[in-house]
Amino acid sequence: MSQGPGQLGRRALRNILEHGFAGEVLHVGARGSAVSGVRSVASMEELPSGLDLVLVDTPPECIERALRVCALSAASAVIVLSRTAESDVIRTLSREFPRTRFIGPGSHGLIIPGLRLNASLTAGMPLQGGLAVVSSAPELWGKLLCHAKASGFGLSHLICVGGQSDVDLADVIDYLRGRGRVRALLVHVDSMPPADAFLPAVWAFARDRPLITWKSGSAWERVVFSSAMRRAAAVPLEDMEHLGGLVELLARLERVPLGGRICVLVPPGPEEEARGDAELSVATRVGLRAWGCTLRPGEVRCPGLGDRETLLEVSGALLRDPGVHMLAMRVPGEADGRLAAALGVKAARRGRVLAGVSGDPASAAAVRGAGLPVYTSLADAVRALGYLADYVRNLEDLHRPWGPLPERPAAGASYALPCGDIEGFPLEDVLRRWGIVVAGHAPRSGAHTFSVELRHHPEFGRIILARTLDGRRCPPVVGLPPLTGPAARSLLAELPGDLPSRVVEQMVILLLRLSRLAFDVPALVELKLERVAATVEGAVALGARARVDAAALGPHLCLCPYPEERTQTVQIKDGTRVTLRPVRPDDGPRWRRMLARSSPDSLRLRYHSVHHEASRRMALRHCCIDYRREWVVVAEVGSSGLRTMVGEGELFTDPDRELAEFAVFVSDPWQGRGLGGHLTDLMVQRAVELGSRRVACEMTPDNVRMMRLLKRRGFDIRIVVEDGVAFAERRLR
Repeated sequence: MSQGPGQLGRRALRNILEHGFAGEVLHVGARGSAVSGVRSVASMEELPSGLDLVLVDTPPECIERALRVCALSAASAVIVLSRTAESDVIRTLSREFPRTRFIGPGSHGLIIPGLRLNASLTAGMPLQGGLAVVSSAPELWGKLLCHAKASGFGLSHLICVGGQSDVDLADVIDYLRGRGRVRALLVHVDSMPPADAFLPAVWAFARDRPLITWKSGSAWERVVFSSAMRRAAAVPLEDMEHLGGLVELLARLERVPLGGRICVLVPPGPEEEARGDAELSVATRVGLRAWGCTLRPGEVRCPGLGDRETLLEVSGALLRDPGVHMLAMRVPGEADGRLAAALGVKAARRGRVLAGVSGDPASAAAVRGAGLPVYTSLADAVRALGYLADYVRNLEDLHRPWGPLPERPAAGASYALPCGDIEGFPLEDVLRRWGIVVAGHAPRSGAHTFSVELRHHPEFGRIILARTLDGRRCPPVVGLPPLTGPAARSLLAELPGDLPSRVVEQMVILLLRLSRLAFDVPALVELKLERVAATVEGAVALGARARVDAAALGPHLCLCPYPEERTQTVQIKDGTRVTLRPVRPDDGPRWRRMLARSSPDSLRLRYHSVHHEASRRMALRHCCIDYRREWVVVAEVGSSGLRTMVGEGELFTDPDRELAEFAVFVSDPWQGRGLGGHLTDLMVQRAVELGSRRVACEMTPDNVRMMRLLKRRGFDIRIVVEDGVAFAERRLR
């Protein structure tokens, strides 16, 4: 670290020492210049090997040598505070020493309140909480720390990745996904990492916990980024003015609600500035009217909210209603800590989220002391809850059935053309093969007209744009292929105007065909369908223009399409033909029904516990995967219309692909027929394809049938008695 006063290293060292970090701290400087209570060494060569974290701030001419010494000493992580460090030097060292990870250059450092560690350039230590904040630039840190201190909520991590020469935002998101104390994540993107790594990391985190993102840059960049985030189940922040209220909600969030309906509870008075969208049941309505409440869409006005018992009864009735998932309520000025705690307990028991609205400082402090977020206005509370509702709706969209995907042409063709050769590209033939109709006649009356385009984006690859042509100027909506039915409908729902449902379905079919075309014909860089006329009978384009590029035959989609080509049929011992295919996000209901038909003993052998009822969230985590990072294969029997899931195999790898772990499950009626062997062979085959060195399986010691199956396939079995588990492992290369 730099020794000069005011230098970055000196600031970071002071912050480390001020907050009670219990670990050992070493300082590199001249002899006799040691800081009080800190061991000092004269040079970096004297540092012990195997350090957990090294902060580097040296003159430009010494940077490369200092980083190399850190790597040679097998340091786990190196934070490069110096902004003068060359990114190419860091990339070279990261390839040469893969076991040392470099954060920076120009990193602001990190803060981990649970360890009392402030290894950053910002003074202060927030309380320990469940919200992590990750950024590529430190602009948000000061505002967040001040807000956390004033409102009394905690954070779990603050991490600044800086120049992302080695460790980038995707790496940090993956790291935080494995930390159980992190219940929500806020990601500030200033410099975008590679989208094909960033989006899968966002997807993997957001399918389990809320993830909010904010992108710096132009309005158009934020539009495309926001569309990509919604496809990955994350929620883009619309305005930085919303950050404070949203951060407090996420920091105090104990669990994600089961739905996105918001109800507002207020005393009678002037018109409030915001309402919810909850739909109360008849029984709840009757009970509320008995209390003298006035009911409006998404809003309940109760005259007796100043009374403690009335407040608890009315709020309890709303929190019990299945149509209310989040409640924003105006808290009386005389609210004390016990009342706020009682309200919080009621919300927690029902899996609901409660936000208080109060302008009285004492009342607000009491509610915050009970662990509930507090807002000064109803608009702020409903807006913050609205972001959480958007996250829940994004998750629900993943559950929705895909519907039939458009088929590829029976007679495909290769369109490898010279760069820019438009004349030789058979555009009309290509569109006709993929079911996109181009006609030269004008639309008949009553048709809805659209403009639909396929473009290339420098970060996200192919994107689809759509806008209505009804005389009103409106910005286009943006979608990322490969689209599914629910994704296409959500895209069209953002367009202005009220489109008939049958017209929407015809446009969904067109967008799905365009999405398939974008994947199957990578040479088609840009395509504009001019004046698409959509009726209840179909969608027809009046013209089409395209740009092709034979050099664009490499990867061009940042989202991995469904690998339907990996579907196969096998025959088990009794002659039954079983279909083995990769899992899809809408397989959740079928997966839950398979577990419901299985015995408690089979569930215990597979999951090491008994699932009395598999939840939708469990199904989402299991079925919504990124096929480049994970692999789940399901086994089905029956006809196409009545298919039953009877087994599944799951495989996932560590980031460096050293080890791939898998598990296999077969429903009780289908055990002993050889299906487990087919699934195991597929898992081992996939581990080889992913480049893993070893493949392993963890099971209970009494799973004798699985142990025999693995021994026949060359696995070594090891039983750890004290842990009550058995490990099977096999080297692949």
